[in-house]
Amino acid sequence: SVTELSEDDVAVLASEIPVAETGSSVVDALVAHGAASSNGDARRLIEGGAVTVNGQKIDQDMTIHERSLIKKGKNSFILVR
Repeated sequence: SVTELSEDDVAVLASEIPVAETGSSVVDALVAHGAASSNGDARRLIEGGAVTVNGQKIDQDMTIHERSLIKKGKNSFILVR
């Protein structure tokens, strides 16, 4: 789990994948980092079950307040820290 990683591990991970700030919504993070083309596209992806936060599928937009990993599809990741 990304919440259990040390700060050094998180720093290495952050150098490999896009990083969003805590307090941002899943939709905002997906759009800002190119994983979705628009807010509507991001919402459709979420409603379609294509987005997980820390391995849990979400069915609506949410604000992330702790270190998390957003995953869209199989190969798109965004670290929230």
